[in-house]
Amino acid sequence: MSKKNLFRIVLLVVIILVAGFAGYRWASMEDDEASREPVMEPTAVIVDEVRAIAQLSVLTCYKDMVVSREKKVPGILFDSKCRITVVYPCRMNLGVDLSELRNEDVQIDASTGRITVQLPPVRMLNKDGKVVDELARKSISDGDTKVWTPVDMKSMRDEAERRFLDQCKREGVYTKARQKVIDTVGRMLQSIGYQNITILSPED
Repeated sequence: MSKKNLFRIVLLVVIILVAGFAGYRWASMEDDEASREPVMEPTAVIVDEVRAIAQLSVLTCYKDMVVSREKKVPGILFDSKCRITVVYPCRMNLGVDLSELRNEDVQIDASTGRITVQLPPVRMLNKDGKVVDELARKSISDGDTKVWTPVDMKSMRDEAERRFLDQCKREGVYTKARQKVIDTVGRMLQSIGYQNITILSPED
């Protein structure tokens, strides 16, 4: 056998061995990829888009709360009673502050395309933090209004606010607001292409 033919045979054997090894490595890589479990990964882009909405107000509750007080007023000969009734307009905006959303609150399952969002709790979003509009209050008194001190008026205002918040909660406005938030965020995610969506929101 000539040296030239011997060289060709050796070269062919080397090529076959290299090709076989490469094929084995490729098959091993495919097996590794197939056996790898899908992971839930946070998507910073989605988080940024949702955060950009900032405060999402979905429900506003209005009520007029009526508070009455009666006070004994000393007189020269006889004591008298003075009564006052105040109507306090109350308002509360409910929603969520989406700027509080964290990266770990938004996760995507790569195998199913499901996006899961854990929302912040529903809370009051009044800009000034006030529920009672004291400037719009109306009062009726059967005596001298000067007998009502700032302490008296603050006590009545606080009662109006407390009763308003209690009544709103009893009427389930937080539950209604939570569902509106879930629906709104769901529609937003659908608008950017997601169909398999789970949105979680803390209870009251």
